[in-house]
Amino acid sequence: MPKIKTKQIKPKLGNDMDMKCPKCGNTWDIEIVTSIWAVLKFDGVEPAEHTDWEFDDNSNCLCPECRYSGKVKDF
Repeated sequence: MPKIKTKQIKPKLGNDMDMKCPKCGNTWDIEIVTSIWAVLKFDGVEPAEHTDWEFDDNSNCLCPECRYSGKVKDF
């Protein structure tokens, strides 16, 4: 019986950005400081319709597991 070559599949990280904590390796629920458009209302502030969360490589980032903090580019 011939040997069948199998393709190695990279396990999916816990997020769509392929980010992981450089200290503990956590990939779940990484916190990122973002900016969004918001609407000031009489009773508070809420996200504007049709807005996206914005962040870049220099945005602050925090691992909820070990509390390591750095920049998105570090993760």
